[in-house]
Amino acid sequence: MKKSLIITLLPSFLLSSETILSGYIGSESRFYQNPSSTSREANHAGVANLGVDYLGDTVEARFMLETLQDSDENERSFSRIQEGYLTYNSEDMQFRVGREILFWGAMEVNNPSDVINSKDLSHDLFDKESKLGALLWRASYYLESSQIDLITKWHENRQAIGDTKNPYFGAIVPLFNEKLLFEKEPDKPTIFLKYSGSTESDYPLDYAIAFMSGYDNLRTLQFTPPASLQWKSYQVNKFITFNTWVVDATLLKFEATYADIVNNDFSNLSDYTQTAIGFEHTLEQLFDGNDLGILVEHNQFHQFDNKRSPHFDFFNNDLFVGVRLAFNDEDSSEILG
Repeated sequence: MKKSLIITLLPSFLLSSETILSGYIGSESRFYQNPSSTSREANHAGVANLGVDYLGDTVEARFMLETLQDSDENERSFSRIQEGYLTYNSEDMQFRVGREILFWGAMEVNNPSDVINSKDLSHDLFDKESKLGALLWRASYYLESSQIDLITKWHENRQAIGDTKNPYFGAIVPLFNEKLLFEKEPDKPTIFLKYSGSTESDYPLDYAIAFMSGYDNLRTLQFTPPASLQWKSYQVNKFITFNTWVVDATLLKFEATYADIVNNDFSNLSDYTQTAIGFEHTLEQLFDGNDLGILVEHNQFHQFDNKRSPHFDFFNNDLFVGVRLAFNDEDSSEILG
């Protein structure tokens, strides 16, 4: 179990008609239920974020610095540029290059279709916002009610795992080597092509289908004698979809991926599928003008050849239930549990 608290001390404010500065300073605490005898029971950290956005008529820029200082686990601490990119806008196209964080998906808990940015595994396995910025080139073409995105990813991030008292990885930390093992050249680009849009009807559908070719967002661990564990990065062709269908006060959600492993002999992995099905029904204006949402989500992972090594995936046949309390105020405040 984990709990976190972020207090915004520095609200967004306008520096000029074209430049916006935003950020926060806060604290975060995470508590782990039933840790092992050698794992810590909690993490406490100070967090800060500083973002600068330039919004011109055709040219935009963004810079975002993030820092976390953990009082219990030094290996979790970092200060890094999460985003730093330039954007050029035309009437029906957008071009962007630089370091960026993109989100794909429809679910609240886990998004199998969110394949571009690597997770920061030293931060928290189950926090989908804990991502590492990726070096991307992106071109978007806008149609009447849809768009086409072509994305190239130029670099694969290393993923640290914390110290020996980390509740997820502590036992393997003494053996772990952060250097990635690659199937081919380390900086071979990964290509993404996505088509997304919305339907205009009484029951609107937001949909997206995508294809990627290159290094998978999942990893596998390889043991090298006498005592070394390394992440192994392998090539895939992956088909992706994520969708949200609005039926009155109910959201129906679906995500799926199918991964074709390019070289099974290198990775010793099997082709696989990931699926997630979600349901969210909102009881509107339930009390004092507030809305109460009821959520149910299920994740499934299927490996076609169980004789091969297991994939490094945390969600398989997992069922999640929750509630969302929306206050419908100016800040769109909500509580999600």
